[in-house]
Amino acid sequence: MKLIPDQAIGDINCTREDVLGFDGYAEVLANAAVDTQGPFTIGVFGEWGTGKTSLMQLVKRKLTDRSNVVTVWFNAWRYEQEEHPIVPLVGTIARELEQQHTRSRAAKSFRSLAQALKAVAYGFSFTPSVKVPGLAGFEASLALKDVADRYEQLTKDALVDRSLYYGAFTQLEAVRLDDDVRIVVLVDDIDRCFPDKGVKLLESIKLALAQPGFIFILAVAREVIEGYLQHLYDTEYGIASFDGKRYLDKIVQLPFHIPAVSDKMREFCAALLDGQDHDVRQGLGAVLPQAADALGGNPRSVARFLNNVLIDAAVSPNFTSHMHPPVPIQYFAISRLLHAGWPDLLNQILSVPATAERASGWQPEDLETIAAQPGPAGTIAGALLSDPALKDVLLGESGRDWLAHTRLRVESVRLLRQVRSITAFASPIQTTTYDVYLSYQHQDRPAVTQVISIFAGKGLRAYSDLDLRPGEFWQKALSSALQNSRAVCIFFGSATLRSTYVHQEIEAVQQQNNTLIIPVILPGGPEPEQLPASLSARQCVDARAGDEISETEITALADYLLSLR
Repeated sequence: MKLIPDQAIGDINCTREDVLGFDGYAEVLANAAVDTQGPFTIGVFGEWGTGKTSLMQLVKRKLTDRSNVVTVWFNAWRYEQEEHPIVPLVGTIARELEQQHTRSRAAKSFRSLAQALKAVAYGFSFTPSVKVPGLAGFEASLALKDVADRYEQLTKDALVDRSLYYGAFTQLEAVRLDDDVRIVVLVDDIDRCFPDKGVKLLESIKLALAQPGFIFILAVAREVIEGYLQHLYDTEYGIASFDGKRYLDKIVQLPFHIPAVSDKMREFCAALLDGQDHDVRQGLGAVLPQAADALGGNPRSVARFLNNVLIDAAVSPNFTSHMHPPVPIQYFAISRLLHAGWPDLLNQILSVPATAERASGWQPEDLETIAAQPGPAGTIAGALLSDPALKDVLLGESGRDWLAHTRLRVESVRLLRQVRSITAFASPIQTTTYDVYLSYQHQDRPAVTQVISIFAGKGLRAYSDLDLRPGEFWQKALSSALQNSRAVCIFFGSATLRSTYVHQEIEAVQQQNNTLIIPVILPGGPEPEQLPASLSARQCVDARAGDEISETEITALADYLLSLR
């Protein structure tokens, strides 16, 4: 058993190859850094675990041997406790410059630049701080002359020109590098810092280090910084309309978003399994790429998922000595995946073993007919129909085996829950993101099933509980699924307006900030002007074509939902 360390591709200690296709992007960014005069800032944007550090390390590798480039790697998270995060940053840059000056034709300018940076760092270290209005808490350095006097008392460093400290920033700007010399600073893990420290570092870079020849490449999860700023300006300054996106755009001249790597997941999973024993490769070879799709194609989540499954399989023989044969490793993968992403469906499957065994023989073309029927079979088929990733997992070869063999399926879940103490909170799997949440009444099930089928044909991932019950159950489902859905479709059939629960659900949906709500009128439903007043200002989709669903309207809706990605 070989667990997968969380190492960035391109790191000196990482032996995995770049199977995600980042090398080509790294080449372009490295060339851009060398060819751009500066000051210039490139933002590498992506969610946690999508490969920002890997891309940055590959860029660093491509810059290392260029004689006219000083490459600086700075991990912001390591210095999160610093009052002024610019201090360790400029210190790191100065150290790299001093290491370069003995072998570079730009030795003199490097030495001058290093000393000027030390002056700036010292000023931030010992001066009082003042909040600058409009800069979200940036603490400006003052009284540099007093700082210089104090520095002279504390050190007798003959190499440091005392005059630099009388105007550190002016002196920094006065240092001139040759036109082809670049100081490329790669700043990683800004978003792992507390947001206020991350923002302070960004502003320090913008205000103090925007110097000719400097190229900054910043790895940032935008939503962390933008969300913090919007909250800060709303709560402290009373500016509810502050746009965090524009804030980052003022700092970053080139936003580079980590591209989706879903088409590379099969190769990535194969690389993760390389070196594992034959049984592991055989058991997980087909399941792991399917799990990766269900995990949203996040490389870090896939690696953590694999590590947990390896431990599941290694631990199980100690608690299942009576099992012949033992539980195959792919059963743990499927059970763990469903427990984290579809826990209600997993409980449904466990409660109806005979139905689950029948489901192992279902064909994709039969799902719409089965889903339109009430009962457990309809619920399971509806879930498969509405979620292409789930369908790929359970109707693949390993998933069908998992459904067909009740004893092994139940034992794998028992081991996860009792031996491994798995909970939704302990799971390494990210919460599933849905393209759309579907809200409707039970009697509209056949019509909504047709809609789901059209959505599934477009590859949309829809959340729908085809046996949604009133009361506490739907409230629980709503709170978890809505937060992870890009849009909500509320379907109106012949009796929807008379349902108390529908009005309660509409109210709950509208409490979700920035949620796109789309009313959809089904055959037999009300006229658009009869919709609840709270929805009257929203453009509805009239899917009535006599007594049938208008496939044209639903297909257009599906295309629109796809565009929201």
